[in-house]
Amino acid sequence: MFRQMGWRILSIFAIAIAISLFAKQCEARMFPKMPLIETFASSGCGACRNFIQSMDTLYPPYIDSMVFIFYVSGISPSDYSERWNFYDGFYGLGGVPWTALNGDDLDHYVAASVMDFAKSELHSEPLSPIGFDLLYYDHDSISIQVYTDS
Repeated sequence: MFRQMGWRILSIFAIAIAISLFAKQCEARMFPKMPLIETFASSGCGACRNFIQSMDTLYPPYIDSMVFIFYVSGISPSDYSERWNFYDGFYGLGGVPWTALNGDDLDHYVAASVMDFAKSELHSEPLSPIGFDLLYYDHDSISIQVYTDS
């Protein structure tokens, strides 16, 4: 009887290690960190238009590995000024064009510099890796907990 319990405990331990190793490999391959580029611009700003045109040529090769969001004032929904005030309070924008990479102020108006910073972030560790914990195991069922570190 004790020998059977010993094998069960050893089996549970082996399964927990296998799940843990599998989860570590999956998190890096399946859930990579994607750089987030946020650009605040105005439709009446010449520098903003040049920046957007430059990004149109630089961004396409990275369309599946980066997230690029434009916030443009001008012809927009009526709540734009409310959103602008929110972002200005959050980021401290000051003026346009203004760009952030993962929430950090780049303060660069040159698209190539922004893309260089974003490319340096491409293969970094996942922002919120997914983990698995073995909660329960017996001969006919298993229970795991899936979580993200945040």
